[in-house]
Amino acid sequence: MSVETGAHEPARDACRDAVSGVWPIHVRLSAHRMRPSNTTAPSCAKHYWSLGSDHFLCCKKLQKTIAADAMPGVYTVYYHEGFTGRAQPLEMMLAASKATNFCEWKRAPWNTLDDPTCFAAPAVAHDQTKKVISQTTAAAQWLGSELRFFPPTGIRAEAAKLAMDIAEVWSEAYGKRRGAPSWAAVEDFISGRLLKWFGVMEATAQKHGKGSWVIGSVPTYVDFLLCNLIETILFLFGEARLAPLKAAAPKLFASYAATLAIPGVSECKSEFPVLYGKVGAEGAMPFA
Repeated sequence: MSVETGAHEPARDACRDAVSGVWPIHVRLSAHRMRPSNTTAPSCAKHYWSLGSDHFLCCKKLQKTIAADAMPGVYTVYYHEGFTGRAQPLEMMLAASKATNFCEWKRAPWNTLDDPTCFAAPAVAHDQTKKVISQTTAAAQWLGSELRFFPPTGIRAEAAKLAMDIAEVWSEAYGKRRGAPSWAAVEDFISGRLLKWFGVMEATAQKHGKGSWVIGSVPTYVDFLLCNLIETILFLFGEARLAPLKAAAPKLFASYAATLAIPGVSECKSEFPVLYGKVGAEGAMPFA
């Protein structure tokens, strides 16, 4: 591939990942042409796309490579009705991609999925190929690769590690809300174990993220998983109780705000609550 000289590392990474089959969010397919998610596609053969401090290379050969391997179509998210829970990050990614005309998606009740490979919700399916993936982290990784919310080649293991941290914290927080005997016990959990977890995730994001994002310099599936985690703990514990976490993990909360600002995401979030009322901060304590 012939490219203009002067490309710095982010540009080279974007070009390399595009050829290998994984592309950053700013390289998007809309209808039959390429364009960044929030600007106009250049008509020239070679051009830099700029967003903040990152520059991504575009050329005719790269356009053809991406267009040939894109997976447009309709995706279905299977989950319980009335709230979004662990399906929320999958829905947010799909909503963001729909906002750029990259795909369509819909919801379906969990009990309508007949697939022996799936044990529990959520699951996401591609209607045209019949591919189905369950387990939130695995489904998010797959959608990230299909919808261009995937991390750079060199830090994919770190992305998976942070995604698994998020899954652990989600389970612990949900279990603590349901099992705690009092709000005092919840506050001890927040100021102790949960604060330690957020410190670990913040350190990971500071080391491997750039700008507002926790892995690399563009939004990835990990940012959507983190957004769902913060939405969940806000629902479970209430905003006032999370002050220690906000102070200790500014980059995580910056990612949360930036993810919600992606077109389509806030609208998706507002359609259903993240969890059911009884387990929320206004619900009974102990949980009943």
